[in-house]
Amino acid sequence: MKLSGIDRYLWVCIIVVALHLIVGVWASAIYPMPIGQDYKWHRSLVQAIVERGPSAIVDRVFLSAGEMPYPPLYHFLFVLPVYLGYQDLFGRILQVFLFSATLSVLILVAYRWGGGSYYAMCTALFLASGVGFWDRGFQVAPQGFEMLFLAVAIWAFLGEHPVAFVLSALGMVYMHAPVPWILLAPFFVLVLLFRAKESCWILSLFGIFLGSIPLAMFLAPYAVSATVKHSGLLSAQKAFMYSRPILFTVLYLGPAFILTAHFLLRLRWHKLWDLHKLMAVLAVSLLALLPLWADRALGYAVMPLSFLIPFAMGESKRGWMLVVVAFAVWGVLVKFLMVPVMDV
Repeated sequence: MKLSGIDRYLWVCIIVVALHLIVGVWASAIYPMPIGQDYKWHRSLVQAIVERGPSAIVDRVFLSAGEMPYPPLYHFLFVLPVYLGYQDLFGRILQVFLFSATLSVLILVAYRWGGGSYYAMCTALFLASGVGFWDRGFQVAPQGFEMLFLAVAIWAFLGEHPVAFVLSALGMVYMHAPVPWILLAPFFVLVLLFRAKESCWILSLFGIFLGSIPLAMFLAPYAVSATVKHSGLLSAQKAFMYSRPILFTVLYLGPAFILTAHFLLRLRWHKLWDLHKLMAVLAVSLLALLPLWADRALGYAVMPLSFLIPFAMGESKRGWMLVVVAFAVWGVLVKFLMVPVMDV
């Protein structure tokens, strides 16, 4: 069935993106600055950089919770808006478009390399059903840009664009290291297993490795103390997770993942396409994040599961699709309800 040249499945994708765009518009309209205490903290660091120079990055006042400095790319992006005094307006504009852009790229990936419009629709609905991925990608913070760069890296990797892949991978690293080094692990695994004879991809990995060395050397003196002292969760999140673990998991992953997890048992490695192999390795690699950042591991896990479960479901019965749609609506509704009560 076609509607104005676009089939009905793609219309669902457009509606999913539009709803998240509306969430961003609403959040930017009711608050004078982007949502999240992290934004104010990062803004104060950028202000210090403008006033005192790049040395402010290693000032103890601006070290992370694990006493580790942040990579510089996000803060340098805000230097000009802060200097001109439009940092909050710039941040609110980003809040409108940042997550919707990430979501759009992932839907395009699903459409191009996942099996067409029906698969893209299923992936979009699964992405909408969990709050965790939105929590990662909606924030006007390094992790929000990290998720956008990750989506672009997936597109570039599957589309055989090594230069774009290297640039997006380094964008992730210089936005939010050390987490991106875990998120990039699946690409290294797949290149070494399946593309080792293609010199352009080996050179791409080498380029990412070389490009990461300066940042790794900069962060290395802080790495041990950061690993020891990082609590893994903000105190409020930790209390919520330990007191209501099932509710926390359902909220972050989305109930659709819980109810359809049995579909994953139908996956067989030798039958997976390149896209799904990448997502399967990414889902496994996220286990490395659980001890340090359990909430982030669950938030990131929404993405690979959103690609894997629809693939395992195939052309499922109508009843299952109604369940997926219902929980996607639930996920979007939760986001609308969360916006007025989030920290600014």
